[in-house]
Amino acid sequence: SDSHQACEATSFISGMQQRRRWRLMEFVAPRQLLLLLYSLQLLALLAANGGKHLLRPGQLAIRCRGSSPALALAPVLSSAPALRRVPTHAPTSTPSEASQLTSGVKPINFSNAIEVTVDIQPNFRIKVLEASLDWQEQLIEEAVESWDQSDPAEADPYGAALWPAAQVLAQAVAAHVRSAVAADRPIRVLELGAGCGLSSLTAAALGASVIATDFRELPLRLVAESARRQGFQGALHTQLLDVRDESQPLPEADLVVASDVVYEKSTARAMARRIAEARERGSTVLVSDIGRPNRAAFLEELRYLRPTEPAEFACKSTAVQGKSGAKGPSTASSAITRVPVELLELPRGIATEALLQAAPSVMIRPACHGHVL
Repeated sequence: SDSHQACEATSFISGMQQRRRWRLMEFVAPRQLLLLLYSLQLLALLAANGGKHLLRPGQLAIRCRGSSPALALAPVLSSAPALRRVPTHAPTSTPSEASQLTSGVKPINFSNAIEVTVDIQPNFRIKVLEASLDWQEQLIEEAVESWDQSDPAEADPYGAALWPAAQVLAQAVAAHVRSAVAADRPIRVLELGAGCGLSSLTAAALGASVIATDFRELPLRLVAESARRQGFQGALHTQLLDVRDESQPLPEADLVVASDVVYEKSTARAMARRIAEARERGSTVLVSDIGRPNRAAFLEELRYLRPTEPAEFACKSTAVQGKSGAKGPSTASSAITRVPVELLELPRGIATEALLQAAPSVMIRPACHGHVL
């Protein structure tokens, strides 16, 4: 009934307001008290989720650096507010031009970006720019401050760091591009939600024509600068694209790829519709994921749209992340993280076979750098 729906809406809004008050608390009380309050909230959230670590995008967790608790946004689950629609712009002619975009993003000082090294395959290495630790914390603060504004998604900090699913996707992309190059066949690659753009950089390095897209300019500027430093600027272009704005068709591509894009439910369903769009025009599709809870919503939507095509994350691989020490990459078990990653390939073939035989992709961060997000 209308009254029942109104009651539900009132309850929902009240809950959102309460959560936002928690998110927007500043250090106006003693730090010890705030640490206790946030810890109690975190325990309540964990209890409400059966003890599982199911923090949602935008929720605050506590990370202690030195004697000061630092706020961090959890990048895992699904009740973030709807993303603002961002109009799609034409691809830039070169990444260096893309880095000069001026639609409201502050000028970037790339000295604050940290270059990390990723071994995609033996004897094949790509360098990617991430936000420094201080820059990541600044992005977190901006996200918290903008949470109650009309466009909180604009402060989404997650695209400024490299995630494990991107490493496996880059390996899968490399297999497809190498196959096309060996057959003397041009290949166009489109990356959705590119973030730091590891897969786009990989494809460009191997000879593909690439468009890296994201709904925010900051990650695209990092991608463009990474491409410029490695000499890929002629092969890689950037383009603003929100996958949920379905008034804009996808750019033409032979291979459409995405990693770690199903953590928010509505975005997961929108991504499924984009994958169906790509498949209907004949594109091969690769999507990598670490098991985000909204994978089920993604697969449900995709199977509804394409009931005759088997859709499952059938290929399993591993991403390795570590830190370099004074004498090279650390081999201490505490410094190495191994993350299982699964891949959806439509139609199944080249990438699935390649990953079954491939060694894990390894990313090494400098000793002074880390992952706050």
